[in-house]
Amino acid sequence: MLTPTGHERILSLRTRDRHSGEFVTHPLFFRRAGDRLVIAAANETALYKPEWYLNLKEAPIVEIEMNGDTTFAVATTPVGTERLEIWPLVEELSRDTERFLPRNVTGIVLTPME
Repeated sequence: MLTPTGHERILSLRTRDRHSGEFVTHPLFFRRAGDRLVIAAANETALYKPEWYLNLKEAPIVEIEMNGDTTFAVATTPVGTERLEIWPLVEELSRDTERFLPRNVTGIVLTPME
C-alpha cells in the first residue's frame, strides 16, 4: 500500500499512450481522500485536457509510484456529488502549482488495487 509522508505531494503516474501503445510517466501533484488519491487534469497552456488524461480515459488501469513504492490503480472521473466531494482537494492542488484552476478542470480519483 502506498503511504505518503506528511510532506509528500507528488506521485508518478504511468499511463499507456493511446497512439503508440508505449508507457509514459507523468509527475503530478495529488491529495489524499481516504485510501484514494485525487489528481487534477489541467493543461496550463491550452484549453484541452492533457495527454495523460486522454490516455487514462482509454486505459484506466494505471501505475502509480510514491516514495519508491509502486502499485496499480483504477482511474475514474467522478460525476455528480462525488465530484463535488473531491472539488476542495482539486482546488488545493492549485496552490501547489501556483495557478488558478478553472471550474472546467477535471478531478480524477485513483483507487489503488489490492
